[in-house]
This record gives sequence, C-alpha cells and structure tokens, in this order.
Amino acid sequence: MVNTCAFIEEARAESVEVILDLEDRKRSDARAVVIGCMAQRFGSEVESALPEVDLVLGIDRYGELIGALDRLTEWDPVGLRRRPVMDILHATGRPEPDLPYACLNVAEGCEKPCTVCAIPASRGKQRSRRPLEIREESASLAASGVREVVLVAQDLAAYGRDIDAPGGLPELLEFLGDVSGLDRLRLLYLHPREISERLLREMTDNEIVAPYFDLSLQHVSGSLLRKMKRPGNVEKHTVLVERIRHLDPDASLRSSFMWGSRERPMRMSTSWPTSWQMCGSTGPGSSHIRPSPGHQRP
Repeated sequence: MVNTCAFIEEARAESVEVILDLEDRKRSDARAVVIGCMAQRFGSEVESALPEVDLVLGIDRYGELIGALDRLTEWDPVGLRRRPVMDILHATGRPEPDLPYACLNVAEGCEKPCTVCAIPASRGKQRSRRPLEIREESASLAASGVREVVLVAQDLAAYGRDIDAPGGLPELLEFLGDVSGLDRLRLLYLHPREISERLLREMTDNEIVAPYFDLSLQHVSGSLLRKMKRPGNVEKHTVLVERIRHLDPDASLRSSFMWGSRERPMRMSTSWPTSWQMCGSTGPGSSHIRPSPGHQRP
C-alpha cells in the first residue's frame, strides 16, 4: 500500500517511483494499492498509466477501504451490519511520542480558491475537529511527555468555520491554554485573510502560545495576488507585520514568497525587488523563496 503525495511535481514523481519499485519486488500473490493525495487528485490517470496497480482509492473514499481490501484479497470477513465511516481527519492513532514536541491536526481540507494551490483538489473542503476532541488529544500527548503541541491544518486560521465553533481558532487556543503538562502551543500556516485582531490578541496574550507567526504572504504585488485569488499587497502586508511587532516586539515571523507564474513565468520579476525590500525591512525574520510551477529561480 503506497500513500502518495501530489502537492508538487517532485512528490508525484517520487510516488510513481515507489509504486513501480514495489511492483517489481512484490510477491506474485500480493496486491498493489495506491491511496493518498495523488489517488484523490489523479485517480483515473494513475489507473490508466499504471495498470499494474490493483486498487486506487482517494482520500474521500477511505470509508470504502476495508470493503475494497476484502474484495481485492477475496477475504470473507465476519459480517458487519454497518461499515465504520473513516475520515483521515479522525485517524489519530499514533505511536508513543519520543520527542518533546508533536504535531496535532485540527482540520483537513481548504476552501480557498488560490490558483497556485492544489490542496482543495487533493484534500477537499475544510473539515474541523471538535474542540473537545482536540483538547483530549493534547492532554494525551502532554501526559506522554510532549511539552509543545504544534497545531496544523491546510487553513489553520479558518478553523471552526464549518462546525458549531463560532469562536474559531482564538477560542480554541483559549480552551487549550490550561491543559495540564502542556508548556507551549505553536501555530503553522496562517492565511492573511483569516488573521483577525482577536487572533493576534490571543496569540500575544496567551502565555503558552509561542510568539511565532507563520504568515502565508506569497507575494507583495496586489495585481498579481488578485490573479492568484489571494488578498493583500505590500502596504497591507506591512501593516499586518507592523501590527504584530507592536503587540510583541520579540515575535518571530516567517513567510514564503513565490517567484514566477505558470502562465507568464517572468511576470513577477519586475516586482521582485519590492518583495526583497520588504523582507529586509519590516518583513518576516525568516523567508522561504520558491519558484512557481514551470519557472526556475534565477
């Protein structure tokens, strides 16, 4: 069984290599099963290009996995009145942690229409876990020796919008603030459209929330960001960064910036000096710069 990734071209190529390698080494009575993001996004293409694969099952069909494996292996299981519903979001079983920190998934999927992102096609619409479920897992991790819990999601700052959690991420942080044995919460990936004053206040006032802001800015050109269906421009990004600096002068900021575009690879190069200037002045202390698909960074 190969759990694939489809986020970037290199990951897709590696997934195919692993599938072919296992196909070469598998026993004659074994079966090849492909699951994960590539199966979700390119299921029919995988079936056509890799006929040696016996089963391709995307993320939104994980509830069918047990039955599909039974049929594939001709296994005759004890009859069940009802098959359990399975969602990767609630697959929280994990080995005993051996590090002082651990990631905790609070939501799956994303509903942002960003033109340069494959997450909605791979992970589907946002599905948030219930606050109590998240708190219970945080407490379990803390009881196992974990001191820092890293909250992750494809659109973390939009947490709770799809469930009855009107307080969203700020309220969740407050709810987790007194988990016994937990020293720190860290947040990864904050979409600028979802960063409210309440969230900034909670992150800077809550004693166990790390003063770390992982901002998904992507670029500073307003016109290009609009084409990417993302918010902001250099002025709005600067206001956000300065607001964070005002609330906590010692906060650590990180972001990522994109070079080039699929349609017009050199289109962004004229505004690149502005991006670089922002990084060097009021911008984040750590920046990741990557070429967009189809473009190589000079």
